[in-house]
This record gives sequence, structure tokens and C-alpha cells, in this order.
Amino acid sequence: MSKKLLTFGCLVAMSVVTVANAQFFRVREAPKHDIAVSMGFGSSLFTQDHFSSCPSIRNSGVAMEVLDSYEWYDDNSINVSYHYSLSDRLGIGLQFGYGEGGWEVVASHYCHSSLANMEYSSFYFMPSGRWFWWNRAHFGGYTRVAAGIGFLWEKENDCNLHDDIDFTCGKRKSAKFAYQLCGLGLEWGGELIRGFAEAGYGVQGYITIGVKATL
Repeated sequence: MSKKLLTFGCLVAMSVVTVANAQFFRVREAPKHDIAVSMGFGSSLFTQDHFSSCPSIRNSGVAMEVLDSYEWYDDNSINVSYHYSLSDRLGIGLQFGYGEGGWEVVASHYCHSSLANMEYSSFYFMPSGRWFWWNRAHFGGYTRVAAGIGFLWEKENDCNLHDDIDFTCGKRKSAKFAYQLCGLGLEWGGELIRGFAEAGYGVQGYITIGVKATL
């Protein structure tokens, strides 16, 4: 009797595990609409060549090798996106984002003292496309590409008024091409709410983490 009960228990357990696995790996029908909120971390595309293109540096006659160190701080972004699924794999949408941060420049011949710092803020708007490589009941993987326009506000401060290099670029505003290339995005959770993380390159940063809801 005990052997029969043990056998029966094993069959029940195997059945439960099989059903659970089938549900977990079940192909998910992509929701028609989803909205995501996220935060990005990493260098911004907008300000990479600011000091090297600054007229006050070019006109000073100081070799660019002197400006040998750039230190980033507080470089992040907040993003809101919407996607509409054309099929179970392909979706299109829009992304809005706000980024801020800055960096400082250090010169070796001034004992590595800080010469100047630059603070920036940006707002960008980008149409985007998303392609799911796999989309299961509780997890999925995708690639996403976005491109549009960004508006940039920069403020430069001279930290050492007594040296022979004057950083006089001051403030400037500009509109620039904005894009984000996400090579791999992973999402996990239920049918309605999922967390996600993306690795990519662009205005929103190298790493993005957030949460999305289906409508």
C-alpha cells in the first residue's frame, strides 16, 4: 500500500512540475499596449566633446594633452515610453526622457587640480521600435532601437580663476540628434506588471532598469 501511495505521490508531483513548467515557458501573446517607466545610468552622448570643441580652449594655445582627465558625476536619466504591438514580435512606440549630469576636467601640470566643471540637462523625444526574440509567460528578451531629437542645456564653470586657462564658454543651448541602441533587453514578471533591464548605448545610458505595465 505504501509503495502505491509513494508511486501515486511521485506521479502527482511530476504532473504538477510538468504543468508549472508548461505554464512558465508558455508563449505569451504580446499585449497591444504597454507603458514603461525607467531610469538610465551611464555617459551621455550629448556632451562627449564639449571641452575639446570649446572656443576658449582652442584659442588659448594650450595643448589638449594637458587636459588629461575627465571625471563624470551624477550622470543619469529618467524615461517614459509607450509601445504598440504590431505582432507578437514587432512593436513601435515613443520615448520621452530627461537627463542630467556633468563632468570636470583635471590638468596634470596643475597637480591634478580641477580646472573646470560642466553641468548639463537634456530632454529628448524619440520614436522607437522593439523586436522580441522570445516572449514567454513570465520572461522575455528583445532588442530595441530609438532615434529622434534632443534639447541640451549646458553650463560651464571655471574652477580656478588664477590659472592661465580661461574656460569662458559659459552657457549654451542646442538641439542634437538623439538615439538609443539596446542590444539586449530582459523582462520578467506576470501578465500585467513586469520589471526589465536593458544594456545599450545612447542618450539614456549604458544600463536601464524599470517597470512596465500592459494595458
